[in-house]
Order: sequence, then structure tokens, then C-alpha cells
Amino acid sequence: MKSFASSAPFAVRAAAAARPGSGLARGRGIAAATGDFLVFTDDDCYLPEDYFDRLLEVGHEIDFDFGGGTIEPFEGKSPAIGDRLLERRLLPSRTLLAAGTIQGGNMFFRRTVFERAGLFREDFGAGARFSGDDIEMATRASLAGFTGLLLPGLRIYHDSPRRPGTREHSERLEQYDHGRGAYYASLLLAGHVLAWQMWAQTSLSPAGRAWPKESLEKLERELRGAADFIASTIGQERGPPRSEPAPDRRPVAPCKRD
Repeated sequence: MKSFASSAPFAVRAAAAARPGSGLARGRGIAAATGDFLVFTDDDCYLPEDYFDRLLEVGHEIDFDFGGGTIEPFEGKSPAIGDRLLERRLLPSRTLLAAGTIQGGNMFFRRTVFERAGLFREDFGAGARFSGDDIEMATRASLAGFTGLLLPGLRIYHDSPRRPGTREHSERLEQYDHGRGAYYASLLLAGHVLAWQMWAQTSLSPAGRAWPKESLEKLERELRGAADFIASTIGQERGPPRSEPAPDRRPVAPCKRD
């Protein structure tokens, strides 16, 4: 990182976090950055040379505050995990977003979003207790009154070493299931009862059908993630035992009810 910063043809600032967690790390990046429009990607992703030109071009055409693009396999080596975007679509403000709508490898926010809605949750994200810092932040942005945008033509390329069929790939999908349950639980605890409907559409089989084993296992992981989030939230409200120091957590703005 220091070598890249010293040779790059533009200003580079390297920031580090004291412990794992992409939500925490993104917050460090926001604090170090000086721009008003912030782009986020992952360490196993490549951005094409025209990425920023395409994003700025759309920014002159449409008024939006946050959003995401498409994640493609890098040179056909690894499949992208998640739904592929099919069409450009605005995400109206003050709406709940289904898990997977915004993905951390290719997302962008105006700085004003973080000033009003708070930073990424430090207990969410890769390396933290729950995955899903991307969609949790995007929904909080929407509920705070900001408009989102999905851009299929804005592509990045994902070069993950986790191949389908390997244990590493299965473990990552299981982490996503666990985090998905925690995400929906966070919405329900904040009073957004329509989160039940979104959750049911993505995780529950239609009435009268048999449950495939894989679907039951996925739902079990999501329910476990929801239970873990609820338990951790109750623990934070009660506070730690007096014999333990209080955890160092950046305060996060809560979601407001519609």
C-alpha cells in the first residue's frame, strides 16, 4: 500500500483498522478520504480503467445519493456471488431494500449520506460478527431520505479464490445466510414490520410445497443469524458486566420508521 501510494499518479492515503471487520475499515476510509463522492470495492476486485468516467457520466444525467453496479467474474475464473443487475433502476427513498440489492464490491455513496445516516455498522461486514454491512448501510441511507441507483453497466471484476464445490466457497455462502438473518432482524427490531414480507419472499417456500433440504439449511442459518443479532442487541442495551470494560463501538444512527 505504501509503495502504491508513493508511485500513483494521484493522491493516495492509506488507513488501517485495529481489528477485523469491513464495516469498521470502511469507516476508517471515509474518515481518511477528502472527496464528497465515495466509491467502495473489495480486495479481490478489479475496476476497469473507465469505471470512474462511467460513474461520473451517469451522475450528470441522474440525481442519486448512493447505489451499486454489477460484479462480474474476473477472466472467467470465479463466479460472482449474488444477483446480476439487469436494468438501470432508481431506488426510491424511505424504502426497505432486500438483501443483495447493493453489494460491497461495487457500491458508492455521497458523503452527505454518512453525515445524516451514520457510518457503516462495525459489527457488520466481512471479518465481523455479521456479514452485510453493505445492504445494512444502503437501507439506512434510503430510510434517511436518500435516493439509490442500480447501474448494470458499471462493472467490476471479482477474482475470488473460492471456487464452487470447495469448503471455502460453502463457508462464505453460509456466512452470507447468517448475516442475511441478522440484517432482517435489525429491520424488525427497528419497527419495520414489512421486513417480514421481504424475508419470506427470499427464504420461504410457497405453501403446499415440500421444503428442499438446502432451503431448510439456509433458513436455519438465517434464523440463527437473526437470533444472534437479537441476543447481541439485548446485551448492548443491558450493558456489559461491571467487571468488564465497555466495548469501544462507534455510535450508529438508528433507522427511522416510515
